[in-house]
Amino acid sequence: VYKESYVVPTKDGSILFVDSNGNSEEVYIGPDLNIKSRPSVSEDYIALYSRGFEGEIYLIKDRECINRNNPMIIDGIGFGSPAITKIDGRVIVGFLTQKGEFYLFENGNLADGFPIETGKVFTTNVVFGKNAFYTLSEDAVIYRFNLNRTFSCVKLPDINTAKEAFICSKVFEGSEGIYASGDSNIIYGFTPELELLMSFPLAGRGVPVFADVNKDKNTNCLVLSISREINSWRIK
Repeated sequence: VYKESYVVPTKDGSILFVDSNGNSEEVYIGPDLNIKSRPSVSEDYIALYSRGFEGEIYLIKDRECINRNNPMIIDGIGFGSPAITKIDGRVIVGFLTQKGEFYLFENGNLADGFPIETGKVFTTNVVFGKNAFYTLSEDAVIYRFNLNRTFSCVKLPDINTAKEAFICSKVFEGSEGIYASGDSNIIYGFTPELELLMSFPLAGRGVPVFADVNKDKNTNCLVLSISREINSWRIK
């Protein structure tokens, strides 16, 4: 969703903006566009990853592709979508390849010192949270990539693989948390500094939802279990 429209990539190299009344507007990017994941949205910007051995990241602002003739180049294939944010007026885009190279772009240009290598394999891409990018490797290690070309990591306890990993950044009761799960029925919550949150881990997987489901003025954490049940946890 971008403002009041849905963003729909097409096979002919265009992006459609479709509103709730069914009206559509087409933005053409190029004939070789190969979008395999949903676009990322941050305020006025949309980031699209065209997948290939030399991938390309395009930026759209106000329904216009602003770097159609000069896309951000990714040397290697990655999964998922780039993460996009704005910091001090700069448009920041992060992207991670399958072979563990993290790219950081500032205003469309590759930042000095990037990409940086991890030596790991990743089947999920990065998410942004509190001045850093986060992701989960195939061997269940959560990574924090900082804007100053450094990174840190923490192994998820009791999880050996994360080929079907989920990771997200969410704000709960005013505090930001990083939530991740791998190939198991366990979901972990961390602070932005990768310290384990109180009440975690919980049974479940995927992206959690925080809501007051029983109207007792306490926020619950809702997660889907591996047995296809929805669990609602009261967390501290």
